[in-house]
Amino acid sequence: MLAHVSTTRQILWGTLIGSAIGLVSYLAYGALSDKVGRRPVFLFGALFTIAFGVPIVPVDQHRRGDHGGRGGVAVAALQP
Repeated sequence: MLAHVSTTRQILWGTLIGSAIGLVSYLAYGALSDKVGRRPVFLFGALFTIAFGVPIVPVDQHRRGDHGGRGGVAVAALQP
């Protein structure tokens, strides 16, 4: 699927940059965890993932033109 969107070089650079950001953030969140404890850092990460990860699924499905059904688990969880 990515072959139609990006070149191999772009994918490799994206992976490299994402890994570098991950390395820095792991160290920063580790230091923060040492100061405030693991539980607040973990809860922040979990809430951040829910807040931004769940809504992106319907957005991605809409972008791809997948309008059939309710869009899987994420959208079903948001339906009344």
